[in-house]
Amino acid sequence: MLSMFRYFFGPVLLMLGIALGPGPAYAKTLNLSPAEMRLSAIKSMRVGRSDIALKIANALLLRSPSDLTALIIKSQAARNLGQFKIAIQAGKKGWEHSKTDLGHYSSALVTAQALASSGARTRAQFWLRRAAHSAPTEQDRKRAVQDFRYVKSRNPFSTSLRFSVQPSSNINNGSKSDTLIVAGLPFELSGDARALSGLEFSYGFSTTYKKQITPDRLIRFGFSADARNYVLSEKSKEQAPDQDASDYAFATAQLSFGTTKSMGQGRGDFLLDFHLGRSWYGGKSLNNFARITAARTFQKTRTSHSRYLISATRQWRLDASQYSSTQVEITGYWAKALQNGSLLRWNFGVKNTSSDSATIAQSSVHMGASLTPAKDILGARMTMSFGLEANRFKQPYFGILREDEKATLGVSLFFHQIDYYGFAPTLSISASRQRSNISLFDTTRFGISAGFRSTF
Repeated sequence: MLSMFRYFFGPVLLMLGIALGPGPAYAKTLNLSPAEMRLSAIKSMRVGRSDIALKIANALLLRSPSDLTALIIKSQAARNLGQFKIAIQAGKKGWEHSKTDLGHYSSALVTAQALASSGARTRAQFWLRRAAHSAPTEQDRKRAVQDFRYVKSRNPFSTSLRFSVQPSSNINNGSKSDTLIVAGLPFELSGDARALSGLEFSYGFSTTYKKQITPDRLIRFGFSADARNYVLSEKSKEQAPDQDASDYAFATAQLSFGTTKSMGQGRGDFLLDFHLGRSWYGGKSLNNFARITAARTFQKTRTSHSRYLISATRQWRLDASQYSSTQVEITGYWAKALQNGSLLRWNFGVKNTSSDSATIAQSSVHMGASLTPAKDILGARMTMSFGLEANRFKQPYFGILREDEKATLGVSLFFHQIDYYGFAPTLSISASRQRSNISLFDTTRFGISAGFRSTF
């Protein structure tokens, strides 16, 4: 026992000015309480002797493997010594043995620090979310959030998950009319050509890797996948008995490459992005697509900024080649913080689509605006929005050049005070009405969606 005591505590005692001889004949037996050992370990780290602190922590853990303070000291000391695997394991064990918010907070914090130091910044962000969730005080939570943002800014990978559930009055973009008028004659529409109601499940995943190659330029590579699945209402099943919800399932996956160049302090950025992807509809391949986008941002003042982009997209349809298309779009976005703290955004754009299909070839103009009040409404951060769109088709459909006009209204609520691991629920309500000079394309849609969003 004496040899073990000398091994673990000899350096500490020397540091404190206490010498140990070879045996009882040369020195009195020295007993330290666990509390004194913990204090010695902390003092050792403060003077840069993490090696001594690690030995003391290991001795404490021989006595009690669930000693939370010892596990936290061990994690911090091992991290300081570059022993990241040991530091991470100690932090995780501390989390397992914690019974209080303070214990969980401290364990999560040291685990995140060890992970970040080892280069595992994405996992570190997860543990910082745990720390923020368990923080015993608001000040502790702010520290965890601040650390999260710092690690996120240094993480070359950024990953996001998306999920929402939305009851919809029109999952198939069907007509609101029961009949189609052609040359003054009425034709009854089939059930599946009319609006079908149901429940929409949307989910997605995206990840991006970015690398700074010069002080003013970075490159990024990304992958994303999104899908929508539906459940038909009983009314829709009666209306279109031959249709199945899987007939309207939609999915897309794409790879991306891009670069951002800083134009100088206060002058914004220039962005260039390339996308390659594929879409599926009803479980079958729908199209392959390629897109190139160039964008320029401007920071006019500290309270306003703008973004202008031009994009070109080529779609190669896999079901029928005549539906293939080329689309060019130019759009401007503006945002301004008002004096009362509210945020106003607006946009305007034009789009031209070329295709051999009369249902696809068109030109359009769209505009929209949104307002986010500075103060919470109904205990949530509210955003109110509206949009207008006009489409003019280039080829006759039933002998008529089709013209559509669409209006959209929306309200979204972000309940940021209902925080769970840094995520809070969202609720969005939207309604749209499209009028067309061909009744087949008169549509009405109403939906309510619920999801989650990060609070930091």
